[in-house]
This record gives sequence, structure tokens and C-alpha cells, in this order.
Amino acid sequence: MLSHRLPSVLLGAVLVVAGGHTPTFARHVAPTDACTLLTKEQVSAALEVTSLAGRHPVASITTSCIWSDDADASIGNRRVTLSILRPQGFDMPRSGGAIKTAPASGVGDDAYYVLYGSASPQLMVRKGSVQFGVRVLNGLKFKPFTLDQEKAKELTLAQAAIKAL
Repeated sequence: MLSHRLPSVLLGAVLVVAGGHTPTFARHVAPTDACTLLTKEQVSAALEVTSLAGRHPVASITTSCIWSDDADASIGNRRVTLSILRPQGFDMPRSGGAIKTAPASGVGDDAYYVLYGSASPQLMVRKGSVQFGVRVLNGLKFKPFTLDQEKAKELTLAQAAIKAL
């Protein structure tokens, strides 16, 4: 009885392994490489400078990525950071009350800004089972973006990252 089903089972296994038809019961796997969620073109538009490709600040930690117009991503240059977070990392800033936050809308299932006084905010986003934070850092040698500009740029980048999920 099993011998007549074996070719179908083997074909199905080969298609799944080879990247063919994915069964409808396959679950979504959260991204593990933050650098795949944004392109250098999207980041360049947000930073208003030509960005290099994203890179991992620590090569062995792929859940964080930084883009900049400078290979060293130095403090003098504009940068974008994106970090894929665990649920606790997403919830922690607004759960204790010690960190100032502000609601965000227009992106994901849940989103808010972490406010760091006069420094650039960070947009925290949850979409389904994926959480991430994105931040635009102005750099010391450029005319600063306003808080509203930074928030708008982070929102645009977060929307792009969600499309890449």
C-alpha cells in the first residue's frame, strides 16, 4: 500500500527542499538578517546622502545592521540602524515608565517612538510575530534633521522593512 504513495511523497519532499511549492501549513519564519530588510537606495533617500550597503556592526550578530555614507559609520556621518528584536526587547522601553515614548501610527500592528531627549528618536515596530527598531542618526557634520523629519524618515523606512518581511 505504501509503495504506490512513495513517489508522491518523495516528489513533495524534493519540491519543498528545492524551493518549489511550499505547503500551506508551513509557518512564517522571522527574518534573522537585518541587512535584508532595507536597500541602500531606500536608506540613501532617507539620509539624503548616498549610503553604502548595510553591514553588521558585529559580523556574528546578523540581527543588527547599519547603513551609512561612511565605511566606518562614524559619528560624523549620517546613519540608519535597524535591529530585529525579541518580544521583550520591543516591550521593555515602554513597560517600565522610565523611558519616554510616544505612539506611532501608520505602520505595523503596534508601533511607538522611543524618545531620547534631544537625540534622534527610535521607531519600534511589531508586525505579526516580528519586532524591530529603526533609527535615523543625523551625524555631526550635517545640518540636523528636525524631530518631525526624523520620525517621518523612520516611518518610511519601517514601512519598507515590513514589505521585505
